Amino acid sequence: MKIGADVIITKDIADFLESEVKKLTRFSKSKIEIKSIFDIREANSKKEESVIIVPSYRVDAIVAEAIHLSRSKVSEIITEERVFINGSICKNGAKQLCFGDKITVRGKGRFEITEELGNTKKENIKIKIIKYV
Repeated sequence: MKIGADVIITKDIADFLESEVKKLTRFSKSKIEIKSIFDIREANSKKEESVIIVPSYRVDAIVAEAIHLSRSKVSEIITEERVFINGSICKNGAKQLCFGDKITVRGKGRFEITEELGNTKKENIKIKIIKYV
C-alpha cells in the first residue's frame, strides 16, 4: 500500500526542502520527488447518489436528512461552526440552500445538492444529493 502526499511549493525552496526534510527522523526513510505541478495525482474519491425528503430548503433540514441526525443535533453542529456551505462557515440553520451548493459537515462528510425530484403527497420535497465518500 502506497501512502503519500503532494506538497505544493515554489521552485525557490524545493531543493532546500528536499535536503532538510530528510534530516528529520520521522521522514528519514521517505522518498521525496520534485515534480511539475501538472504531474500531481488526482484524489480517488467515491461518489454516492441518494434521495432525501425534506420539508424545506433550510440548511438544518437538509443536513439532518443527509447525515442522519436530528435537527436539534444539527443546530448544535451549526453553533459549533462545523458546517460549511461552498467553503464558508454557516452560522444560521434557517439559511436557504440552492442546487449546486456544496455542504461540508466537519467530522460527518461532504455532499452536494444536485436536483429536485418533485414533491411527496404531504408536500415535502424530494432532493437528489451526491455524497462524497
